[in-house]
Amino acid sequence: MAKDSHNSSLPPSSDHFSRQRKSSSLRTRSGKKAGGQPSHQGQTLEMSALADEIVMVPSVTWCQHCHRDLSEVEVWLGFVQKSIISL
Repeated sequence: MAKDSHNSSLPPSSDHFSRQRKSSSLRTRSGKKAGGQPSHQGQTLEMSALADEIVMVPSVTWCQHCHRDLSEVEVWLGFVQKSIISL
């Protein structure tokens, strides 16, 4: 095998371009677009009706970084629903 910059310590300027390198992949193209195919039926994991655990987060009265009073700041009182799946 002839040595070039890919398989030795020779600099790239010493490569001779007599023929191009072949692709090492033997896979052929399928003709399909990348990503999900239109004919594939997807599956979605649904949220559980009953929560295993509910985590209560205490209200914050001051900023941990600048120690500013947050008692007069408008607060979003909502909840976030997350589903955690253990494998």
